[in-house]
Amino acid sequence: MKYTPKFKDKKLRLIYAFLFIITAVCLLSPAQGLGTTILSSVALIAIVSASYIFIKYEITLFTYILIERATTVDFYVEKRSGKRGAYVCYYPTSDIREIVKVSKDSKASLKERYKNIYFFNYSKNVFCGEKYYIVFENQSRFDAVMIEPDEAFLNFLNSKMIKADN
Repeated sequence: MKYTPKFKDKKLRLIYAFLFIITAVCLLSPAQGLGTTILSSVALIAIVSASYIFIKYEITLFTYILIERATTVDFYVEKRSGKRGAYVCYYPTSDIREIVKVSKDSKASLKERYKNIYFFNYSKNVFCGEKYYIVFENQSRFDAVMIEPDEAFLNFLNSKMIKADN
C-alpha cells in the first residue's frame, strides 16, 4: 500500500510569495551607497529563504509505503525531488511501539515517556493536515517518525501493528 500526501498549505505559499515580493522591492529600490548593499543583502536572504521553502515543501514528495512480505510488513518512506528519489526511512512494523496523533503536547509527552528518542519529520504540510508520530524501537533508542497519512493508510498500518503485537 502506498500513500503520497498532497500539498495544501496556503499559508506557506503566502510566506514564500511574500519573500519573493520583498526580493523584487529590494532589487528595484533606487537606494545608493550603503543602502544598496543592505537592500541587496536583504534581497539575497529573502530569495534564498523563499527558494528553500519552495523546494522543501512544494517540490519534494514523500511517499509512505507498506510492503507485505511472507512473515512481516515493512514500512518505508520514499523522498523524491524532481526525478531523484531514495528511501529515507525503513522499519519493520513489528518495531512499532505506538502511533500518536500530533498535538502541541505530543512531542514533550513522547520525550518524557521515551528518554532516548529521535524525531524525524516526513510530512508535506507545515500548518495543515493531520499528522501522526509512529514510534519505532530502534536497538537502544526510539525513533518518532512524523507522517500525514490518509485514513485508509492509517487503518492499514494499525491493522499490521496489531498483527505484529500478537
